Amino acid sequence: MNTPPPPTRPAPSPPSSATSPLLETGSPRFFDRELRKRIRLLSVLLARVLKAQADPDTFQTLQELRLGFARLRKQDDKNLRDHLMQTLDRLSPDILGQMVRACQLYFNLANSAEEAFQLKLRREQAGEGGHFWKSSFRDTLMLFREEGMSRADLQGLLDKLYYQPVLTAHPTEAKRRTIIEALRKIFDNIEKLDDPRSRGFFRAQTIEHLQTQIQILWKTDELRARKLEVRDEIGNGLFYFPNSLFQAATEVYRNLGMAVRDAFKEEAAEIHIPGFLRFGSWIGGDRDGNPNVKAETTVLALRMQAQVVLEEYVRRLEALDDELSLSGRFCNPSEQFLRGLEKDNQFAEHAFPHLGKLFADEPYRRKVAIMRYRIQRNLAAVTSQINGEPASHEEDRYVSAKAFLKELQIIRDSLIGHGDAAIAASGLQDTIRLVETFGFHLMQLDLRQESTRHSEAVAEIFQAALAIDYLGLSEGRRIELLAEGIANPNAFEYDLQALTPATVEILRLFQLDFGLFLRQRDRSRSTIPDC
Repeated sequence: MNTPPPPTRPAPSPPSSATSPLLETGSPRFFDRELRKRIRLLSVLLARVLKAQADPDTFQTLQELRLGFARLRKQDDKNLRDHLMQTLDRLSPDILGQMVRACQLYFNLANSAEEAFQLKLRREQAGEGGHFWKSSFRDTLMLFREEGMSRADLQGLLDKLYYQPVLTAHPTEAKRRTIIEALRKIFDNIEKLDDPRSRGFFRAQTIEHLQTQIQILWKTDELRARKLEVRDEIGNGLFYFPNSLFQAATEVYRNLGMAVRDAFKEEAAEIHIPGFLRFGSWIGGDRDGNPNVKAETTVLALRMQAQVVLEEYVRRLEALDDELSLSGRFCNPSEQFLRGLEKDNQFAEHAFPHLGKLFADEPYRRKVAIMRYRIQRNLAAVTSQINGEPASHEEDRYVSAKAFLKELQIIRDSLIGHGDAAIAASGLQDTIRLVETFGFHLMQLDLRQESTRHSEAVAEIFQAALAIDYLGLSEGRRIELLAEGIANPNAFEYDLQALTPATVEILRLFQLDFGLFLRQRDRSRSTIPDC
């Protein structure tokens, strides 16, 4: 599923060929020429940085090799090739390492230039109208419409739509978040070069910023000083949500809505786009081959996920505070909204105790301010749990994401009711989509374990509780025994001391519930310690 990309990206993807065809339309040679021009600019800026910052011998050798291999690309020359290879063989490890870093930086810059250029071309296509790029929402729906798809057919398709990207922590990923952020800033500055306002002094300023960012990247160590822990992997996965994925999620829905309106015209008003986007993760739940992932790790992952999404809701509500400044003199909120606002007075006493009448004439703003306070209480509770501290203000928190979502929807319906549907469809609708997508949990956390570990744990429990050799049974008898055990869980009496630590750990995971470990109900058995 391809959608128009967001204005910025968190970081370029791994280096790819800077001369590959970019789009199926237009002149590849023109695209290639324009892209090469941008890459040459970045090459010049990189050369300036290396000349000023790198060892003189390193810079001189790099220039010699660059020019030499460029000549070989035009025409092979055995003598020149032998000379260049001998030069490489004679390099000291220190100089060779600096040259590898320089080449890596060059390809990162070239890749950033290509991604920025692709984004520019897609924006130009979007501005020209007609079909967008192949497989985009608009292109796909326009083709469906041309082939005779009805409104009912599309609604049936949308109702079945479900898309869930899953984040994983790859053990070979070595790129630091510091490097990713530096590359993102470079990408942003490359984009600014295409801004029509970036001329003269402003263009020179952008180029200067680009060179500074390249210098920062050159002086930044690509490698971490310590080995990544699971908590670091969790944080690395969550890094992308506030930087791009929250915004991308809202744009997916907006772009699909625009495509539906373009393709189905007046019928689009009767088409409902359900929440079909969800996210998943293995990070903090994948214990297959990773002995460092414990039940405590899974608890931490869930709480860190909640912290990230609640922080986003605080930011979104702060923005809505500015958007929903409608005066009570110029609008008539719904009865349902007003009843809810009246009930909120109990929270207002804590939210702004010294300003009890805050936003008294701006009902939506007052509502949003109270909602922000309550979400902040949810956030404070999760943060306290992460830090191992007791949570407070339990009575002021939202009991669920569903309760939070309902209040947002009541605001939306009230705005629509007095003719302000356009306002409701702005930042408020984006926030509603985020809550539908991420809830208070951010994403589904998959718990993965090698299956034999579970078989061994079940065998230990049957042996400890009923003296049954589970592994020695046939497959059919195992299934019967498991069914009997599920139907009669109280039949299992066993001492945890008889189980191996690995099996106890598996039991602790299965007793995980909303970030807490539940104690066994039967007091005759040993309890599994809380995290």
